[in-house]
Amino acid sequence: MQNERPDLGVTQANIKFAMWGVAFLDLMGYREQLAAADVFPAPTDKAEALELFKDLIGRRRALVDGPKVFLAAAASAHQTIEGLPPEAIRLQKHLSKIRVATTGFADNVVLETPLDGVENAPIVALHETVLASAITLSQHLSLGSPLRGGIEVGFGAWAFEQLHSGATVTAVNLEKCAGYPRILVGQRFRAYLDHESEAPSISGPLRIQRAVASTLKQILYRDPLDPPDFPLGIDYLGTDLQSLGAGNATARRQEYLALRA
Repeated sequence: MQNERPDLGVTQANIKFAMWGVAFLDLMGYREQLAAADVFPAPTDKAEALELFKDLIGRRRALVDGPKVFLAAAASAHQTIEGLPPEAIRLQKHLSKIRVATTGFADNVVLETPLDGVENAPIVALHETVLASAITLSQHLSLGSPLRGGIEVGFGAWAFEQLHSGATVTAVNLEKCAGYPRILVGQRFRAYLDHESEAPSISGPLRIQRAVASTLKQILYRDPLDPPDFPLGIDYLGTDLQSLGAGNATARRQEYLALRA
């Protein structure tokens, strides 16, 4: 008798299918630090125990809170600039849906955003995801807490508060081969930017889509020491990215407004 798979309640009604942008960020050396803190016998002095875990907890907190703070500021900026069109409110709500997902292990986070909706300019949310990732990397380096990451775009299903997408697998694999503190991007991510940056020159939301895609392409770089077919990285120390940093949020929103004209 042929075995039938059990009905686990998965239906079209509780699944969202879409293209997704996924960023995976991982703290370098964190697992080794965590293993080193597993001393025996366990310390009885709280001050001694604090010294074992203080840096670990701080690194983890910065990894989770950094992207959340940046994304919250980006979403708020879309809502608060005087004179911004009504469409920006929908964009603000969309940016608030970028999920900073924590995992069962303490050394990584995943940023996830659907690439649909928002007046046909969903790349804006991907743009903020990339900036949040790059700025988090830069800030961690200044704290002496290096991390690596990967970013990819792919088709996936959102169900039961969980994203199921091959883009997540690729983003994790990119982080694993990064080698040193940097963020690599996948082939699908680059193909998506190429496609959107070559869109017809028209006004309205599609013009925004094309402009943002071109901007993201400008912050990609190739390490001259990498093989020719190695993934590109985000130039998080370059002037192009610095000009797009969190301190220039107002200017970016004004550019958004101008593009809609």
